[in-house]
Amino acid sequence: FIQHWTTHDFLEKIDEFKPDILLLDHFIPPTRGGQVLHFLNRAVSEGKITRPKTIVAMSSASLANQNMLKNGADFGIVKFDLSTLEIWPKIGE
Repeated sequence: FIQHWTTHDFLEKIDEFKPDILLLDHFIPPTRGGQVLHFLNRAVSEGKITRPKTIVAMSSASLANQNMLKNGADFGIVKFDLSTLEIWPKIGE
């Protein structure tokens, strides 16, 4: 698990860590989650980077989540409900 508080050098960070699950916060600076997704999709289509298995759009603004879903995110959720997604393994299983 790695958490970054900014999106500086986001493609390099994604490529280096190669996450199974990528959480994209719509409002993270300086490059918003939707823009990160756009550039990630482009880099994947150009063969420059491998797409994470699961991309989660998370924002308190449902419209932002809907836009990221339209652009390839696998899930869109209000960030405060993130723990309710079915993708997380259950402790003890």
